Amino acid sequence: MTEAVEKRAIAFIRTIGNRCMSCLHRSEERCRNCISSWANSILRDYDSETTPQPDYSLSARMVMIADALDKAGRPLFASEIDLKNLCTKQLKRWTLQKMMRLGFVRRSKTCCTAHLYRYSLVRSKPFPVSAGQSKK
Repeated sequence: MTEAVEKRAIAFIRTIGNRCMSCLHRSEERCRNCISSWANSILRDYDSETTPQPDYSLSARMVMIADALDKAGRPLFASEIDLKNLCTKQLKRWTLQKMMRLGFVRRSKTCCTAHLYRYSLVRSKPFPVSAGQSKK
């Protein structure tokens, strides 16, 4: 099935599913045999398969941080590391601390304040896998 045919088929199924919104005969017995209910069930399954779920795991956050630091090529403040709304500031801080304990990242104080740190990758310890590298 080509992409164009798939889009047309989904649009057709959505048209049938939208009839359910204006139905005045909603009841469990009628909806069980209704094609609009069946179409909505198909659409829910299709949407759950085609919409990628974000990976919230520690390893995914570590890879994103390592890639951001590697791409920048210079030490970054935590606020400069964008995790694309994947986690809170506190979770990013915990992830950075975990990476420091594992020896993947180091931090250095800035001269102006005691609470601002710049993070950089430790080059002597290679990061296991990053999104920018291919597995061999």
